[in-house]
Amino acid sequence: MNVDRFAKQIEAMRWRVNGLQKRNDNSPLQEEMLAEVFEELESSIEELDATEEELRQQNETLEAAREAVEAECQRYQELFEFAPDGYLMTDTVGTIWKANSTVAKLLNVSQRFLVDKPLIIFVDDDARLNFHAKLMQLQKTEQLQEWEVRLLPRQSEFVDAALTMAAVRDQQGEMIAIRICVRDITGRKRLEAKLRQSEERYRAIVEAQTELVCRFLPDKTLTFVNHAYCRYIGKWREELLGDSFMSIIPDEDQEEVENDFASLSWENPVVSNEHRVVLPSGERWLLWSVRAIFDEQRCLVEYQSVGQDITQRKQAEVALQQQIERANLLGMMCDRIRQSLNTAEILNTTVAEVRQFLACDRVVIYRFQPDWSGVVIVESLSSQGTSMLNITIQNSYFEETYVPRYQQGYISAINDIHTAGLEECDINRLAEFQITANLVVPILQKKIQELESSPDLWGLLIAHHCAAPRQWQPFEIDLLSSLATQVAIAIQQAHLYQQLCTINTALESQVQERTTELQQKVRELQELNILKDDFLSTVSHELRTPLSNMKMAIQMLKTASSPERQQRYLEICQAECNREAELINDLLDLQRLQAQFYPVLLSETVDLQHWLPTIVEPFHSRVQACQQTLQVDIPPNLPLLISDRAGLARILVELLNNACKYTPAGGQIILCVYHHPEPPIMGFTIRNQAEIPEAALSRIFEKFYRVPNGDPWKQGGTGLGLALVQKLVEHLQGTIQLESTDGWTSFTIELPS
Repeated sequence: MNVDRFAKQIEAMRWRVNGLQKRNDNSPLQEEMLAEVFEELESSIEELDATEEELRQQNETLEAAREAVEAECQRYQELFEFAPDGYLMTDTVGTIWKANSTVAKLLNVSQRFLVDKPLIIFVDDDARLNFHAKLMQLQKTEQLQEWEVRLLPRQSEFVDAALTMAAVRDQQGEMIAIRICVRDITGRKRLEAKLRQSEERYRAIVEAQTELVCRFLPDKTLTFVNHAYCRYIGKWREELLGDSFMSIIPDEDQEEVENDFASLSWENPVVSNEHRVVLPSGERWLLWSVRAIFDEQRCLVEYQSVGQDITQRKQAEVALQQQIERANLLGMMCDRIRQSLNTAEILNTTVAEVRQFLACDRVVIYRFQPDWSGVVIVESLSSQGTSMLNITIQNSYFEETYVPRYQQGYISAINDIHTAGLEECDINRLAEFQITANLVVPILQKKIQELESSPDLWGLLIAHHCAAPRQWQPFEIDLLSSLATQVAIAIQQAHLYQQLCTINTALESQVQERTTELQQKVRELQELNILKDDFLSTVSHELRTPLSNMKMAIQMLKTASSPERQQRYLEICQAECNREAELINDLLDLQRLQAQFYPVLLSETVDLQHWLPTIVEPFHSRVQACQQTLQVDIPPNLPLLISDRAGLARILVELLNNACKYTPAGGQIILCVYHHPEPPIMGFTIRNQAEIPEAALSRIFEKFYRVPNGDPWKQGGTGLGLALVQKLVEHLQGTIQLESTDGWTSFTIELPS
């Protein structure tokens, strides 16, 4: 309904009615006009009724809307009051209009107290200027203002709060009020402080580590590095943070490292890997232990890695591998050299193998003659070189200067003949054969009968490089030196093989004679009926062993193909024969002692000052040959000893023999004599630098017992020597004591004087 139009109609009807009242002349025109007025009035009344109904409906609608608004306001008020966060309404300068109970509780005041109070009175003094600035900024922007501030509740401790402020504006955009959300973050702040302290302690621990420690994101961006990492990489922490963990890893290693990272998971969060890194100081190796860190949703957050330098270990592994490869190569070369026992074939194989290994232009073997002149007897030469084969060289300067050096094992490695300080004549002689660099290794042979003497200089193994100067590598020198030793052995074996072939017939005859002698000795032993029972029960195995060894050696000697094996079997025969004879003699002496048939003269006068050196004298050359030292301490003015001279000599010789046998090279042997007047005792102590195992001490005087693995010179024995010594001491009415500790063994014999 149009209310304005209806009001105009009512006003027009009122004007007409007033006009009719003024005329009041009951004219036909007046009646006609009244009829029109009444019709219009009736129509207006109907419209008025309709308008009333419409107004009533609108009123009901407005009432329902008012109730809904009131309910909504009530819900808003409840939300406002019971919200977990504090809410404030202030004017534009921060004066509080309204506050919920959470804010009142937080500030330790009533809600009524807060009304009309400036919020700034609850703000820490240090933050009030910033609070004003926030209010001013809020007037200029539509954005929310978020701020953390320390509030000062009434009569209570401070509270850390996070404020979120929003401006309320009218239709013209002018700020008319401020809505503020206040959240208590005191607990969070305290937790953050504890976390910072924990982080600082963690950082202090990590920084103190000598290992490299770093953390990086899934994209490998570094977020933390300790001081050891910075020092190792050679950069400041500021340079490294934000850089990629992969930046120092060579490209060819990055795929393997990425695969290690990809293998990490929630179930398997740790992996160890080794890889190279490229640093300003050079290439290094690192061993990393990498741990993947996941959040509660099992999403990868970052990596933490702890590393240590393993460059030395890697270098040692590489060196060991190279050493193994060189040893295998040397072994293969030696096998090929030893495939023949023909000297010419051995030498030709040697020079060919060496030239192939060194990739040089020429390799020769120079053979010395008795007058120290020499001739090149074999040669391996590249296609473009000048041959030196069969060239004889005689040079007195070379003989006087270099031969003594080579006899001592001297190796000459010349990288460039023009810068090595050689004499002009030597340079010219080498230049004749286009030699610019050479490597010379002596071939030394030891005499089989004189192993302790200096080796003989057989010849020289020489490598020539002609194209240009060459830097000889240490491993090349070592390998050539080792190969020269093997060549010397192979040459010696070939020579021995030829000798063995010529004496084979005579050797068989000698073996037969030796066998006959041994059989005769066995028959003599069987005739000693008085010793039969004890002999059969105690020494049958000991007597059979040498015979079995000799027979086996004889059989093997007949079928042996190599000189080395034939020489070995011949030596076995000789050693076992001597062992059998010694065993039998010792058994007879021991049996006589046990049967009281051994002749003992306890009335002989012995002047130890003059007699003892004659006993010791033979051992001086023996200890010198074994690189041992023998010390004899005889006090002056010793009284004469009344005893059996032969028995005492047998005792001392046997003990000195054992000391020499069981003392290693460089060891010391001491014979000391002493005298006690009351009771009158003459003592002899023989000490040597070797220790008897504790388990063997109780059995050391048993017949046929030998200390396992105690003979460094492999000289063997019958195992009866100390049993004889013990029995002889008893017959001389003396005592013998054994002590072995701290690397020394001492036998002490005391005899009545």
